[in-house]
Amino acid sequence: MAKAKEQFTEASETDLMAMYEANQSESSELAVSAPSPLLNDKDKDTSLLSFPVVVPLVNLANVLNTLDEIDSYDEGMSFTPRYKEFEDGDKEIPHRIVFMGFKSIQKNESGELKEIKCITWLERKDDGSVDAYMNGGAILINAFEGATSGEPYQITFLGRKKTGSGNYVKDFKVVSLRVPKQLPNH
Repeated sequence: MAKAKEQFTEASETDLMAMYEANQSESSELAVSAPSPLLNDKDKDTSLLSFPVVVPLVNLANVLNTLDEIDSYDEGMSFTPRYKEFEDGDKEIPHRIVFMGFKSIQKNESGELKEIKCITWLERKDDGSVDAYMNGGAILINAFEGATSGEPYQITFLGRKKTGSGNYVKDFKVVSLRVPKQLPNH
């Protein structure tokens, strides 16, 4: 199998479409710009190299159409998770979520950065929108150690409990969710 020829260009949209049509059989990808120094928002060189955005040629027309219509689109979910603090008002309220895996964040404690492992999940809000959340509670981390990313679960905050050392931790009940069994019709 021949290796796909890569092309780098800073062409206009019309030129990109012409290149797409001319190279459908030659190449499977089109790099939309050549590698160049990455600038910050004040047009200063960051000393980093920016690599091209690669668009599969078969999707180029769709990408350009999407850009033409993008101002009419509604906002979707945020991919930046917010830290969810479970408080007394959340006690006994089930949160039906889709577990999305683990993420590490850093916290500044007395001038030192401390890494905190968090679970991440997606949850539908009452208004129908979806938000991404994270939490680094030890009980949640332990509960999700064997969990499968992309699967549904329910988190219920049970309140605070006292540990053997006299500290208080937030306690949770975590259960997996499954599609209900369909009973045969008689």
